[in-house]
Amino acid sequence: MKKYITAIATTLFISATTLAQPVLSEIEDFNIGHKMAYLSIKEHIDAGKSGSGQKWDFSKLNLTSKDIEYQQIVLPADTKYAADFPKANTVEMKNDGNMVFVEKTDKQNKVWGIVRQDTKIQYTTPYVFMQRPLTFNDSIVSECSRFYDSYGGYKGTGTTKTIADGWGTLLLPSGSYTVLRVKFEQTFNDISTSNGSAMKTTVTTYAWFDATHKGALLKSDTIVISSPYYNNAIENVSYLFTEDK
Repeated sequence: MKKYITAIATTLFISATTLAQPVLSEIEDFNIGHKMAYLSIKEHIDAGKSGSGQKWDFSKLNLTSKDIEYQQIVLPADTKYAADFPKANTVEMKNDGNMVFVEKTDKQNKVWGIVRQDTKIQYTTPYVFMQRPLTFNDSIVSECSRFYDSYGGYKGTGTTKTIADGWGTLLLPSGSYTVLRVKFEQTFNDISTSNGSAMKTTVTTYAWFDATHKGALLKSDTIVISSPYYNNAIENVSYLFTEDK
């Protein structure tokens, strides 16, 4: 069933139930064939406060962007990288060719690798990205190790944290939702295998989930990369446009 989440939709998916702390049993529990489309919002948002009974008001988001990212869940065998990630059983594939190779069970999602523009990041020690069910104050901490072959090759370690840090009401142009906010914190320290230089990558994501959708209704990502040769900071806000289970 396809769910449209747009400012001009004739039917608004508005939570009409009594506000109560969500317990999400299907969060990020994507099946093969699951499709989503995210509208990229070209503006900064303040993620707001953590805690119980919060109200996050993004009802005035500008939805005029034409930049849409499409995501589909496929089998590893549907890609040319299946042999590189033998323990993965699902792949989150985007329309730009980027892929995340995931070992998914009923209870959790574990990341084994990422492909970006034909650069393979392979995790010798994977990290747990999500657990189910998830509710307020739940947290997951993973230590991981990885290597990849771009720019002469890198190897390194990382720490990832998934924290359900708030719940309350999310206001979007499409309506009002009772949500759980999840904060993802990832820090990776990589060393060049060719010259020994260090590169640090930090990723901070705030994502708002409700009980109806498996994907986040809204995501705010900040990526900071620092090294002797390259430094950059990237911010992106993604608004769920459609979800087809």
